Amino acid sequence: MVKIFIKSFGCRVNQYEGEQIRESFFRQGAEFTIDFNKADVCVINTCSVTANADRDARLLFRKINRANPSARKIVTGCYASRAPDELKILFPKAEIVPNEGKNYIPLPKGEGRVRVKVISSFYGHTRAWIKIQDGCDRKCAFCIVPKIRPAMSCRNPDVILAEIRGLLDRGYREFVLCGIRLGRYSNRESAQFGRIELLVLIQKIAQLDGDFRIRLSSIEAVDLTDRFIEGYASTRKTVPYFHIPLQSGCDSVLAAMKRGYKAEFFRKRLDSIRRILGSDAAIFTDFMAGFPTETQENFQESLAFARRMGFAGMHIFPFSPRPGTIAVNLKPVYAASDLKARIAEARELDRSLRQAYALRFVGKELKVLWETRRKGSLMGRAENFLEVIGTKMVRINIQLTEGVGSFPLTRHPRESVGPDADRGLDSRFRGNDNNEWGWQTVKIRDAREGRLFV
Repeated sequence: MVKIFIKSFGCRVNQYEGEQIRESFFRQGAEFTIDFNKADVCVINTCSVTANADRDARLLFRKINRANPSARKIVTGCYASRAPDELKILFPKAEIVPNEGKNYIPLPKGEGRVRVKVISSFYGHTRAWIKIQDGCDRKCAFCIVPKIRPAMSCRNPDVILAEIRGLLDRGYREFVLCGIRLGRYSNRESAQFGRIELLVLIQKIAQLDGDFRIRLSSIEAVDLTDRFIEGYASTRKTVPYFHIPLQSGCDSVLAAMKRGYKAEFFRKRLDSIRRILGSDAAIFTDFMAGFPTETQENFQESLAFARRMGFAGMHIFPFSPRPGTIAVNLKPVYAASDLKARIAEARELDRSLRQAYALRFVGKELKVLWETRRKGSLMGRAENFLEVIGTKMVRINIQLTEGVGSFPLTRHPRESVGPDADRGLDSRFRGNDNNEWGWQTVKIRDAREGRLFV
């Protein structure tokens, strides 16, 4: 039996597409392995949003090449779409497959090809990402994604609902709707509903039977209207959580970035979310330091704005010049040492904000979906996306029953406790409030470094 190793980098859309690749191999009888030393085929599903993402993919390829030189090696994803010639020069024996071909990757000789339209599992997780949209047309000055994924497309809602029904049957209890420009989801191909927008899609998903929750991946502030927020808040099974990229809290930098809004507009969107969903709604963000035109004064203005917004957490990253973008030709107005200091200061603010938000929930009860088991403790996510640690003091009964999977799965290296935790077995956690897989309502006793402990 052919053994396949797959590593996906980057965003949730890319992770979903990596799952499609994995399942396409399984449907032809291949076996998945987490050890590339034992693999006959190694697939690297790359990201290219930053130079570091490119570097990580190259490092992994070289590591695999040294350890398993005879394996067939395939490089796909956004790096393969952005710079196929570069990769071919670096790795002449690799097969370079751009994004548009990754769902048609040729299988081992003589076995044909399979295109997976609907996934039936999400390996190593109790939560499943659901790709509903692809492509972006915003053309922010720093971002390479619109050149790599320029075509705006949205999946048929009938197919999305069928996929989620299948995953529900397998035991998944959270679905993260993801897209490159998620807020612009719009599809008119449904035989049931005709034209359908993102809010209506969420409402249709919520009408499916079962106890599960719906989460959105990153969504732009300009796509969050009051009408959308109100509809989202009134829909059962949605969680009080948004990840909204800020990038900068300084108007002059936002203009140079071509973000299409000012800081005051962003503030009003957050005010609407908290007014409608409640003050404890979790709002996470992306925060960039070191855009070329950003002076120290601009940075401090941006940092002060982020502090006032009271985010639940920030994803901090430095500006990374990408070939083909407007910003690649801009000369930085700061020294490299200044950038390192800004990143350190932003990360310190992030730690402070995460802890302040987590402390709000000490002494409260939260419903947790357990995800992984490590050294006798459990890690899961609450509805607000905070990480919850269940120590050995937490009493949880584990019952293994016969699985109903369409193909065998191996144990995840992080000891996943999800539906696919064991080969041919489903792990069911019996919570203290119901018998749903992985659920448990727990009382939070402590918060440390932005994490909750029970």
